[in-house]
Amino acid sequence: RGQAISEGGAPFHIWKSVVRRMVVSVNLDDEQLGILKHLLPDLDKLLQREIPLAESGDFKDQLEQVMMAILEKLSASLIILEDMQWAGSESITLLQNLSQKTENLPIVFAATYRSDELATLPKDIEGAQTLMLKRLDNADIRELANSMLGEQNVSSTLIDLLQRETEGNLFFLVEV
Repeated sequence: RGQAISEGGAPFHIWKSVVRRMVVSVNLDDEQLGILKHLLPDLDKLLQREIPLAESGDFKDQLEQVMMAILEKLSASLIILEDMQWAGSESITLLQNLSQKTENLPIVFAATYRSDELATLPKDIEGAQTLMLKRLDNADIRELANSMLGEQNVSSTLIDLLQRETEGNLFFLVEV
């Protein structure tokens, strides 16, 4: 699972936690690990051994090659990338390339994004299947509130407040 951040994220930031988990699951040679050390400077500590830093080359291509090597060694994977609207074009390109090259592998990429901030994402990821989540109406909000709070604690005033404050956005509803 990777999470993009709205401000201050370095290139490929969304991939850091994904790679961190993968790298401890497969055996990679020092050259591959040296490439990943550009993404994960604390790789020595993670693997509890010294990893020589690979010479700088075309990091995007090198990272993609190492990611493919990792993915080919995994038996099956679900990779979740959240808030892709903040991920940056380099991370979107990497997702596009990996998703095309892993079509025949037991790997699923699931990416979340805000369509109002990055409407073009499904077009950028060739072959992507999308599931658009709609905002909840008052009946749905009531059902959610009942399941979370119990029917005896849910009033019309509360439903009106939730609708006004969240406009039916599920994430905001759960937070409020």
